[in-house]
Amino acid sequence: MNGDDELLAKLGDAIGPVEADPPAERISAVRAAAEAARARSLGAVPLADRRTDRAVDPRPVSRPRRQFLTGIAAAAAGLAGGAALWEASDDDPVAGPPTERLSLRPGGAADSSKAELINHTWGSELVLTGSGYRQGAAHRAVFTDAAGQQVEAGGFTGVGDTEMVCRCTSPLMRDRLRRVEIFDDAGDPVLGAEVT
Repeated sequence: MNGDDELLAKLGDAIGPVEADPPAERISAVRAAAEAARARSLGAVPLADRRTDRAVDPRPVSRPRRQFLTGIAAAAAGLAGGAALWEASDDDPVAGPPTERLSLRPGGAADSSKAELINHTWGSELVLTGSGYRQGAAHRAVFTDAAGQQVEAGGFTGVGDTEMVCRCTSPLMRDRLRRVEIFDDAGDPVLGAEVT
């Protein structure tokens, strides 16, 4: 027998055997306590506690006042915490990426538009807000680089006099971008802007 076996044997002797079933008197005591607690919660009075000169009300006992007040206090704390979180979330609105305002050159009926350019690490994005684009007509955005190469940047369907916001993106990097144009389904320019 090595040192570990001796240590385990001593620990086993110190702990002693574990009984699988509790003694019958212990089970009876637990059952009696559970029955008494159940009877109190339902408003009944155990026979041993009854006095002959006292009437017993069969209705359940109402919740103690302190439980009610504890619930009110917890609700108030929850509301205060929620209000604090709400207030904290309004302090610092998340800022979007920096934008560059473009001066649009109208080429058609869509003259109420405004355009902003966003310089992303992966390309350029045109955010176009406006109305007057012919209802149901397909429009496409085209970006032109310094060498005159045109790159498609997406498109949209006109919604007439309803104001729309459209985001058109291109892999063309901002430093190479020289012109932004919107064409209608006939290929005619509707809007354009020079980018410097």
